[in-house]
Amino acid sequence: MISLQRMQYNSEEESLMVHESQGCDGDDDDDGASEKHIQRNKVKSFSIKTLAGSILFTGVTSFVLGIAFDRFVLSHQKKFEHTPCVVENTIQCITEKYNNTLTGSEILLNHTESESYLCKVCNRNSSKENAHFEPNVHLSPFSQLTEMEVNSVVKFLQSRKYISTTQQFNESRITHLYLHPPNKQHVLEYLDRSGSLPARFAHVHVIRPVMQPPDVIEYKVGPLNALTNMVAEQLIKDGVININRRPNDEMENYELFKFINITLHVPGLDSLLRESFDSASFGNNISVMFYQLPTVNANERISHMNLYLQIDDEGEGDASLRLLPISCFVHHAGTNVANWKASDWYYASQGPFYSSEDLNDAYGLGTLRMVRYPKGYIKQHTNEFNVRKDDTMPERDFSNIPPPRTYTEHGKRYKINGYKITYLGWQFEFSLHPVRGPVIYDIRFKEHRIAYEISLQDITLLYHPGSNGYGPLTLTDTAFLLGTGSREPRPGLDCPKWGNILDVNGTFQWYHVGPWAGVCVFEADGQRALWRHRARGMVDYFLVVRTILTLGNYDYVVEWEFHVDGRIETMLTASGYLFGSWDDGLYNSSMFGFRIGDFLLGPIHDHTYSFKVDIDVLGIQNSFQTLTWEAGDINAAFQSDDRRTFSGNNNMFYFNQTRFIRDTIYQNETSVVWNPHQPKYYMVVNERERNKWGSLRGYRIVPYSTEQEILKDHPLLNSWNHLKYQIAISKRKESEPYLTNTFYSTLGPFNIADEAGKMTLDDESIVNEDVVLWISEKFLHIPCAEDVPMTISVKRGFTLKPFNYFDSTPVFDLPAFYSDSVDPYDYQQCPEEK
Repeated sequence: MISLQRMQYNSEEESLMVHESQGCDGDDDDDGASEKHIQRNKVKSFSIKTLAGSILFTGVTSFVLGIAFDRFVLSHQKKFEHTPCVVENTIQCITEKYNNTLTGSEILLNHTESESYLCKVCNRNSSKENAHFEPNVHLSPFSQLTEMEVNSVVKFLQSRKYISTTQQFNESRITHLYLHPPNKQHVLEYLDRSGSLPARFAHVHVIRPVMQPPDVIEYKVGPLNALTNMVAEQLIKDGVININRRPNDEMENYELFKFINITLHVPGLDSLLRESFDSASFGNNISVMFYQLPTVNANERISHMNLYLQIDDEGEGDASLRLLPISCFVHHAGTNVANWKASDWYYASQGPFYSSEDLNDAYGLGTLRMVRYPKGYIKQHTNEFNVRKDDTMPERDFSNIPPPRTYTEHGKRYKINGYKITYLGWQFEFSLHPVRGPVIYDIRFKEHRIAYEISLQDITLLYHPGSNGYGPLTLTDTAFLLGTGSREPRPGLDCPKWGNILDVNGTFQWYHVGPWAGVCVFEADGQRALWRHRARGMVDYFLVVRTILTLGNYDYVVEWEFHVDGRIETMLTASGYLFGSWDDGLYNSSMFGFRIGDFLLGPIHDHTYSFKVDIDVLGIQNSFQTLTWEAGDINAAFQSDDRRTFSGNNNMFYFNQTRFIRDTIYQNETSVVWNPHQPKYYMVVNERERNKWGSLRGYRIVPYSTEQEILKDHPLLNSWNHLKYQIAISKRKESEPYLTNTFYSTLGPFNIADEAGKMTLDDESIVNEDVVLWISEKFLHIPCAEDVPMTISVKRGFTLKPFNYFDSTPVFDLPAFYSDSVDPYDYQQCPEEK
């Protein structure tokens, strides 16, 4: 097999490192081996023991915090046993031949067939397992903050008293820190006209409990390459974002667990718990979770507390599929824990009770309708939701035979230099925003920029449960830091073993974290024809850039596919454990979903994925155009375009009824919603550029989703207005880099005072302007029995494709097509098969 290479940045030197991991079929590469070796990233001034201690308190395990700990602190790095393979010393051989004069990535990805032959006669018994190279990698305008930059920002803010030196829960401290988006004009000057590297700035979110009123503030800090002249520019006015509008973080969750365990006397409910749930009690098979709720009053901060049964060894499915019908509201405004309280206790939808003591009293008086899990329930259902092969089912024929896979016989056809990737006419740069997730910049095809930026903006969900035993009602995954949720692509599952895994860096609160394996790059065989006719055709090969985001119960796979005809596909695939709600079948809850297990309802919900697409078609001055399919008689068709006249005889048309298209250039910012009864093509065009045939050159946007938002008056629509449309079109502004600001507006959708950085549609002209598309892809999910224990992947996304951009099909400059009797390549037997 071909060795897996991993490219990573050394956090000390900021230089690219290429690791070649050795392995053959049958080597230690199963799930057990993958989980066997867990290494902690070494992060300066970051005590993992301290964080772990803050996560676990008196046996209470936090679902959310456990995820955060796993996500930000642990780097799951697979180790391969060294077994000599056919290609194991390819890098060593080529570097010896060229006397180490070429960079590792160039050698690795672009060696010729003759060079590969030279490697075949090299000594394959070398003990050198890894080859390390340090190509000349410089910071680009899109590089995420380095460890040195992060540390300099923290020290600067501490020296100016913007944050405390200890950054405790009730002190002014950093909650988010990431690269402030560089000015686009400055970047284009640098990229296109050999200008200087734009100044780099950090964007910093600080909570200030000591202010009156306590608030959240944002700063632009820099320039980071001029430490003596750094300044902090305040981006939001004092008091605009109330401190209670911030999402939960680890420090607050730790205080919440202490509050539940000590102040609320949840252990005092043990008798009720044991009788109800097969002798389980708090801290003994029963754990707790919190999810925040929107409020009307900015001085309120409320979380829904729910208990769940924890009986699986892996435990991941428990927190979302084994919820129990005991809940309350926790009021935890501000940072003074002494003022926190709980209210509205419920047991199996009975309540509310003022306190846990009142609930316990009702239990003692026998006035509760009791829930009683069958004796032995826990033993019978332990590990039921662990994802393992079910050996009780009959084996399918031939299922023991490994499935097919593709391989690269003559080497890779793409090149990686840092995070810049080139492939058969494509060129782009990958980055990872700590809060919003993966992004690609400066996307070019055949030397022309197609888009300046395509980035994930947010993932939002709305749940509709039918009892008090539920998880979150609303979820915005930016609150859980989409980018730092990235996990190592699993070789063989997410990434071919001959693909390249790039390590990424990020920030968590005020720490620089990483590197960790975060993105896979490989060329895929589409196993289908890009075009064909009779015995001729071309295979649809394409480059894939793929990241895995694990956000609690769900995994999201974000990927881009770069096709040789100029198409870019942006896709997001969801899979994982769904969030259930408790149900015992006593009440008819079918309007909210179906029963999918014992005491388990699958509540209906949605997933909305939002993207930013800054298209630049032959420059930044573009317009948004639609082609609308219409129907009518021949006269209506010609009257639809006042630029054309018809002087012929209508009798020349055999049918008087016809379809025709009406083209529209949108004048002002707007949004569009898919209508199956009025199909449209959506394009971004350059009105100053026409192809050989006189048509406006442009790129078409093809959304995949057909679902529309049906809610009309839901409170979240005040702040989640991206749910209302499929595509919004706006004039690009440096002050509006993002589609949503949900990690503040979600908790206060009724009185949104300032959503700094969020795009707004304010009717500005978008004719011959730098336009941005904001695309929201949705799927409506009615869970069914087949979603347990694991949902099958659901894919949404969109395609950007040339539309009159070229003069003809743009793939015939490639030699790789099949003719009547000729195959494009001389494939030889794979070394693994010899």
